[in-house]
Amino acid sequence: MSALLTVAVAVFGERIAAVRDWAFDSRVQYLLLWQRPGEDRGGWPDNVTVLPLDTVGVTHSRNVAITHCATPWLWFMDDDVTLPAASIDVLLADLPQRAENEILIASVLLPDGRAMKRRPDGLRYNRRHILTVGTIQIIAQADWLRRHAVRFPLRLGAGATYPVCDEPVFLARALRAGARISHLDRVTVIHPELRSGQQFARPEFVRARAIAFYEIFGVPLCLIASLYFWARHARRIGTRWPALFHYGKAG
Repeated sequence: MSALLTVAVAVFGERIAAVRDWAFDSRVQYLLLWQRPGEDRGGWPDNVTVLPLDTVGVTHSRNVAITHCATPWLWFMDDDVTLPAASIDVLLADLPQRAENEILIASVLLPDGRAMKRRPDGLRYNRRHILTVGTIQIIAQADWLRRHAVRFPLRLGAGATYPVCDEPVFLARALRAGARISHLDRVTVIHPELRSGQQFARPEFVRARAIAFYEIFGVPLCLIASLYFWARHARRIGTRWPALFHYGKAG
């Protein structure tokens, strides 16, 4: 039986060694998008394809995954997460009934089992909901993405000039193309906890929000979004606040 799902893992440099320890599910295809690649020792399972890339920036990896995915569904993944076997079981059982959804959103758990953010199962996502979604949560119909030319923004995301907010821009583009996006609470990934201050560490992190707000909401709502975000996080943003109103294209 043909595989339903490809898990596309963005891998950077020597971190490919950790991916070798993954328990690859034989029912799933895996794409390893390897940036800053070294020598590949081979020995991967038959359902694992390694694609060395000469680009920098995780959104390049995501877009290559969209192009190369040969299964109906594509799940974007990073090299520092844990993907529970039970999530694969639940997802593969659920996907045949999900033709009405172009994109599904999984839940993220911390290593201690706490949910990063609680969302009700079946929630239909809108422009507000997508603001807190991470890439590792996104499960999409690959052919739909290709037919509607929905891609990740190259100026945003880890390794790019503005290192966050690529996910909501990608999902906003999908919504504009007519995607129906729903939440899957029982499908989870486990991610290390992030330091909250990191997202405001440099002006580039703050300006990424302005760029995202501009693409997601347009004018004048992007200004309202920036003002609201500033009001909520003024202490941590500090003197970097002008970047929150420096709008531009996401690429």
